Amino acid sequence: MQLILASASVHRARILKRAGFSFRVYKTNLNEDRPDRSDPYHFVSRLATQKANAARHVFPHALILAADTMVVNAQGQLLGKPRSRNQAAVFLRDRSASSEEVITGYCLRCADQLVTGCASSHIHYAQIPPAVQEAILGADEWRGVCGGLKIEGAIAPYIKELRGERNNVMGLPVREIAPLIRQLQQDQALN
Repeated sequence: MQLILASASVHRARILKRAGFSFRVYKTNLNEDRPDRSDPYHFVSRLATQKANAARHVFPHALILAADTMVVNAQGQLLGKPRSRNQAAVFLRDRSASSEEVITGYCLRCADQLVTGCASSHIHYAQIPPAVQEAILGADEWRGVCGGLKIEGAIAPYIKELRGERNNVMGLPVREIAPLIRQLQQDQALN
């Protein structure tokens, strides 16, 4: 059964490939604007389900995997992808000597089966010197990334603690999802 990753995220594709899956990428064109006062777990789960449903119309007989990630800073604000360098600078400055939660909602859709869930990771940051903040912004690491930060980038030495799956922070909690994919593939092979 063909596996479709309903996401244009190169990070998600890289994680899924490293986990040993063959798949095709399909980019959905859904509006991913973040509401200011939404429950982040509900929001990412709902958006992942919408992405999976959109892909199902194109690939009705495939196993669809969709995901969406959101960052919740220490003040409880929901952070999506920064729209500008200035917004990315604010996100980065607020992380210094602070913490955040990264939540990824996922949806697996196959025929009439629908599996959804959320994974959460917590990051605690050390003090991030202004020169490092400027270097991160100057390298454009913030572009197209939820929360405006790549944990595998220049910020890595300033992560004091990471609780939860690292791949979740990068957009796909593969330890949680991989067994679900294999089970759904096996179930479909038996039908």
